[in-house]
Amino acid sequence: MLWPHPERKAPAYSVAEETVEALFRTCEVRLGRFLAQMVGNRALAEDLLQDSFFGAFGCRDQLGGIESPGAWLFGIARNRALAALRRRQRFRSALDHLRRHRLAHCSRGSGAWPV
Repeated sequence: MLWPHPERKAPAYSVAEETVEALFRTCEVRLGRFLAQMVGNRALAEDLLQDSFFGAFGCRDQLGGIESPGAWLFGIARNRALAALRRRQRFRSALDHLRRHRLAHCSRGSGAWPV
């Protein structure tokens, strides 16, 4: 067993880490609903929720100067959701392009993909 090692103490949490943890407990349900409404997919919303908290934890040293940590966290989540929606749109556009290319190629008589 690697942890806890008998000669080591558990790492102490900083105030910022405790603040992010409290923020998670306070905002988790509302933020999950917000993301699900934004992206229209519960599984993606859960991934974005986790990613948002991971991002917030990575920036926890900035929490001291933030007036509204809840709004800050919702901003992180919103930005991550918008990025995911843009990725999904780019993927769909590329897929549509491939489908149109395939249909145009097939209508010329060849059933095989061009090399």
